[in-house]
Amino acid sequence: LEGIALYMESLQEHPSGYYTVGGIDSPRVQTARYRGVRDGFWPSWTSFTIGGISAWKSDPNLARLYTHASGITQILLHKSDASRAAFMEQLTTVYSGRNESATLLSQLAPNEKAAREAYVDELIVKESQLLQIVAAQKKGESPIRELVLCGSDFSDAAWGELRHLSNLEWLDISFSNVSDQTLEWLPKLKKLERLSVEGTAIGTSTLESIAKLPKLNELDLSGCRIIDAQLEPFRENASIETLWLPQ
Repeated sequence: LEGIALYMESLQEHPSGYYTVGGIDSPRVQTARYRGVRDGFWPSWTSFTIGGISAWKSDPNLARLYTHASGITQILLHKSDASRAAFMEQLTTVYSGRNESATLLSQLAPNEKAAREAYVDELIVKESQLLQIVAAQKKGESPIRELVLCGSDFSDAAWGELRHLSNLEWLDISFSNVSDQTLEWLPKLKKLERLSVEGTAIGTSTLESIAKLPKLNELDLSGCRIIDAQLEPFRENASIETLWLPQ
């Protein structure tokens, strides 16, 4: 129920006169990707699927349960005709007040361990998907302001395409294969407010570029091999309020 509600929140009108619903770049799915890929969040399938409203409201991970529901729904509705049909059948069953008659887990994988791995893999943005997002922006579609690419593995050319996403305010490229050479475009993202390069192999030139971003107020450098001298450029950046440096 919560999954389909969050999915419908992504309904969006586009300048060229059509509507879309869902998508890997919808805000709820971006957060699901952050929690699922970066944090490894995966609640027990049994507790997740049978939990009622009282159990959910008392769960300390309530916000993460919502994002997980969003991620699962996005995947099942777009993975295949079979997974979409299974999801709609289950949704009908729940709304009718009947007992659960179908399992959705098998639409991801034969067992829960494999399903968890499949869930993460489905959430990670692939190069072809990134290029589709960029192509839509070049055509003047609704500006994308958030992009979570944690765990992605792109070619240098594909990373360079992000220079066209000048409206980004939140960019997460943690645990990806970026390098100083693939991030030369960062200074072009002048509206960027949040940036995570956690667990990446960035160096001095990237840090100097980041320090010049005029609106950046949160930066995550966790797990990056940085020495004191490389942080010197940030002395001149008065906009940064939160800096993560765990090693």
